[in-house]
Amino acid sequence: MRKIKGFESFNESVMLQMINETALYFLPEMRKALTVLSKEGNDIADRLLLKVGVDTMKDITLVDLEDDKLSFMTKGAIDSHNPEFLDKLGMGREISDGTGATIKKFHNRNKIKIGKFVTSILGPIPNKELEDFVNKIKSSKERGYEIKVVEGKEISKYYKTEALIPDDSYNIGNIRIDSGISSSNLYRSCMRDMEKTKPNIFDIYTNNPESCKLVIMLDNYGKLVSRALLWKINMVFGDYKLNLPDTFWFMDRVYSTKDWMDESMHKWANKKGYVCKKGNWSNLNIIFNGIEGRCDMEIDVKKIGYKGFPYMDTFIYYDVKNGKLRNFDGGDFKGFGLQSTAGNYGTTTGTGPVLRNYIRRFTK
Repeated sequence: MRKIKGFESFNESVMLQMINETALYFLPEMRKALTVLSKEGNDIADRLLLKVGVDTMKDITLVDLEDDKLSFMTKGAIDSHNPEFLDKLGMGREISDGTGATIKKFHNRNKIKIGKFVTSILGPIPNKELEDFVNKIKSSKERGYEIKVVEGKEISKYYKTEALIPDDSYNIGNIRIDSGISSSNLYRSCMRDMEKTKPNIFDIYTNNPESCKLVIMLDNYGKLVSRALLWKINMVFGDYKLNLPDTFWFMDRVYSTKDWMDESMHKWANKKGYVCKKGNWSNLNIIFNGIEGRCDMEIDVKKIGYKGFPYMDTFIYYDVKNGKLRNFDGGDFKGFGLQSTAGNYGTTTGTGPVLRNYIRRFTK
């Protein structure tokens, strides 16, 4: 295995040398994606666009986004298809959609990781800046994935393993798929398959369709690749700079099989006018219309006897008496926390009541 990896590394180094000896051109889809990012103020996209047609002009790289990497061609590779192709293309001219479609059909294209390609062209770039660019450019690719909203009992379906890509490699017909899913936060979610041992664990989601829904992204085969809860929020207090309405929809933490999918989910939410959680894990900030800030939020839920609770990322405080989920405790909070990975009351926040007493108050 080490020999194979060493060969791949050597092969990639050779490709990088070829790239450094060519004038740089992008296929239409890639160029449009870079143009959009450039207009949004992305420095890397800006600098790459300035490289178009530059360098030795001894060769041409027709660069495009393919799967999670970049593909490109050299003059020699293009000549093997048609020695007159480059002359007809015309140096320095922007490649048309039709010509781009023809180039994509050429079989001898090389692939390289996006980050390595960028640093080979522009030199060293801070890791965070490079990672942000890679995720943004990947999310710009039209992959045929579907993003939609589900509610009610259908929510629990997407917390089951069978809704996901089966494993790290599997077959669809004659095609071998390498998903890398086992290391993703979607696959490692502590709530995956919890319904098998706690049948009512998602009731606070499924019994409140007016205030809780689930955003899902499905791949071309209908498999779940990303999900995030969508909540109807009553604002209690928010930063003035956010200019939030009193009631709005909020997309919670995103769980995905690939990092670029987070970016795609946030783009979708922004187009819908939804507020998003800033990043994942314990970050409490939110983003609305590109502005980041803080907000105390409440969610109305039915006052019924829930027999189990999922682990909450954001709304970790359950006000039982008033039927509210909150992302803050305040001085008047008398409920209990929802951060148990076992489907029970939380142990890290609030005070957990005795189960029989909690159920009794709703079943008298």
